[in-house]
Amino acid sequence: MHVNSITFVLLFIILLSFEGNAQSNSRNKISHHQTAPNTTSEKEKTAPSDLKGTWAVICKNELTELDINKNEGYLSLYDFNAIYINLKVEKSSNKDEYVLKYASLASQQDYYKENLKIVDEEISKDKIIGRLILQKNGKAELQWIGLYNIKKQKLEFVGNDFLLIKENGGKTPLILELCH
Repeated sequence: MHVNSITFVLLFIILLSFEGNAQSNSRNKISHHQTAPNTTSEKEKTAPSDLKGTWAVICKNELTELDINKNEGYLSLYDFNAIYINLKVEKSSNKDEYVLKYASLASQQDYYKENLKIVDEEISKDKIIGRLILQKNGKAELQWIGLYNIKKQKLEFVGNDFLLIKENGGKTPLILELCH
């Protein structure tokens, strides 16, 4: 009986160590994804965009919108310091899907010193910041990733820090209306 008890305890300890390793590996994967957007983004095959239009959570609110004119776009990013950004837009190899990348800062106010701001040269212009997927009903799904800050090596303007998600009550993915 004593040998069986020792065997049971040893098996129990081994089992716990495997479980602990699995949990730490999954934590490492999670933290990696929180600090870096999809690294395959630079290698994804894309083509020039032919898309034109303006989308918003609420079309009547012209201050918070996504405006696309072929390979360029304009986006309301953050309300507290009135941040707007220019986008690079590329057609994905997936049907009806467009890749959004940060191009440059369009405008930014300095209303609140303690709130988020963009330092243009610190934001990656190669990482995908979002995907716009056109739906058959005329709407579009915006899968927002966030801006990757090269200096801080982390995503910024995620969750409610992104104005359209905030306007949508924190719900993602965003379903945007095509505005006329």
